[in-house]
Amino acid sequence: MFGDCNTYNSNWRDHPNFSWKPQPPQYQQPTQTPQQASNLEQAMVNLCKVVGDFVGKQEATNARVDQRMDRVDQRMDRMESMLNKRMDEMQNDMAQKLDILQDSISRLANLNTMQEKENSPSQPYQNSMSIHEMEAKEGEPSQKKEIEEVITLRSGKEVDLPTCKLEHKVESETEKEKREEIKGKKKGKT
Repeated sequence: MFGDCNTYNSNWRDHPNFSWKPQPPQYQQPTQTPQQASNLEQAMVNLCKVVGDFVGKQEATNARVDQRMDRVDQRMDRMESMLNKRMDEMQNDMAQKLDILQDSISRLANLNTMQEKENSPSQPYQNSMSIHEMEAKEGEPSQKKEIEEVITLRSGKEVDLPTCKLEHKVESETEKEKREEIKGKKKGKT
C-alpha cells in the first residue's frame, strides 16, 4: 500500500527546500523545526511497521484458516465416501433379501400348486349325494339312507338342522320321491 518507506523520490531533487546550496539573498529559506520532520518520518516508519505487522498476521491467519478448510474438506470427503459405501452395502443387502423373498414366494406358489394337483382329481366330478344323505354302511342294503336332520340339545329338546338358503339345493321331483320312500322305509323298520 505504502511501498517501501526507505526509497528515494527523484522529484525531490529539484525541490528548493531540499537543496544544500546557498540560496540567493533575496530568498530566505523558511525556518523549519527539525523536530517536525523527524516526527513525520517517525510516523511514517511506525505506520510502515504497523502495516507490515498487520499484513504478516493476516497472512498467518489466512494460512491457519486455509489449513482448517482443507481439514474440513478432507473430513467431508471421507464422510461422503463412507456414506456412499454404506448406501451401496445396504442396497446390495436389500437386493439379496428381495431375491430370497421372491424365491420363497415362488417355492410356496409351486408347492401350493403341487398340493392342489395331488389332492384334487384329474377330472372334476359332481357329488351325487345331497347334503343330508350318505351311502349305507356295511351290512346295510346298498341304497342311500338319510342322515338325521335334527340336533338334540342338552335339555333334551330336538331342533331341526339349520340350512343356508343360498347353499340349499332345490330338489327335483325324483329326488323328493326317493327321499320320501327312504323315510317311509325307515319308519316302517322302527
